[in-house]
Amino acid sequence: MSIDRPDAHTLQFGCDACPEIVTFAAQDEGVDDSPNFVVSWQTAQADGWIAEKHVGYDWEYYCPACAKLAAKDRIPRHK
Repeated sequence: MSIDRPDAHTLQFGCDACPEIVTFAAQDEGVDDSPNFVVSWQTAQADGWIAEKHVGYDWEYYCPACAKLAAKDRIPRHK
């Protein structure tokens, strides 16, 4: 998953299998500075994002559309 902070008050997660991006703004979480990674990721999970870990590789993150694909059909981005 790409994690990006386009500015000090925004956090973005990107899917490893498609160009889908979800954006979180600090004010959406009721804080004045940058959004909290854990709170933002929990919100994304509630919306259907998933994380997978394969032994020896980085974590992989998938948006709701890609998460619905069977594991064998997802295209892992192993680093």
